[in-house]
Amino acid sequence: NVCHLMLPRLGSFCLVGQSLDGGCAVKQLRLAAFAAPLSLSASSDFSLRLHVLRDTPDALDQVVASERQAGARLIDAPRQLAFRDCGEKLCLSIEELSLGWRSKCKHQEVPFGHVWSSHQAGGLHCGFSLEHVDPTRQSVSCKIVIYQSRYYNCRQVVHIVSSKNDLPCVNHEGSPACPTSAMLDPSRLGLHVDPTPTVFRLPPRLRRAACQLLDAPSPRGGGHDWLTLSRMMGIERCVNYFACQVSPTECLLDLWEARSREEDSLARLVESLKAINRQDVASLLEGDLDRWH
Repeated sequence: NVCHLMLPRLGSFCLVGQSLDGGCAVKQLRLAAFAAPLSLSASSDFSLRLHVLRDTPDALDQVVASERQAGARLIDAPRQLAFRDCGEKLCLSIEELSLGWRSKCKHQEVPFGHVWSSHQAGGLHCGFSLEHVDPTRQSVSCKIVIYQSRYYNCRQVVHIVSSKNDLPCVNHEGSPACPTSAMLDPSRLGLHVDPTPTVFRLPPRLRRAACQLLDAPSPRGGGHDWLTLSRMMGIERCVNYFACQVSPTECLLDLWEARSREEDSLARLVESLKAINRQDVASLLEGDLDRWH
């Protein structure tokens, strides 16, 4: 379920596909609920927004930043929902609303095409407004159930539990208060950030040295060892593209970096180099294996 693009420069691209005849493709969505500030004076409504996003960290990050500017916060861990290419709409319902509150709208539906073909960078969102009908009730709780019509068994549930003491607040000038560090905790937001030292398996110095050795004709004759290495990696279909580049090995390692995110990927690269009798390059990488693993 992964597509890698290798291009000479950055750009925007679109990957297009469709369900096979008789099949039903699935698009993975991410659901994130936010609560707007609750005013304790004029309005007693509690506003909820549920965003339906692409299942990518950057999509969630963008919405979190936008909601933060509005003074809202993430009120439950993001959920994943498998949305099928079957023409059925997306349904959202509020259930188990606590006493003292009334939902102005208990059920919403989003047409299939709006979800499947959404081109909005921040995805779609649906809003729920809860009316505070009993001022003695100082907390609110409910569930938002999200499912695709006919697939209720595959539903996801977002839990809303909050009180006046921990709802997002506004300062004395009416501007959103700064979010706390707990609100912005990446683990709570469902974000994963690779530690900087381990984003790339090979540091620039080792990459340059490996490229110089493998770009040159094989010392044993018979061609180039980067070509043999690409075949061992199962990406020989890309060799024509590699061969047209200034450094074929650099392109090969770029693709290897993108594809090989497992903990033992560097060790397996070293073993592949030994298998093609390039002990010199393998030893070069082995010297820093413990440091860069």
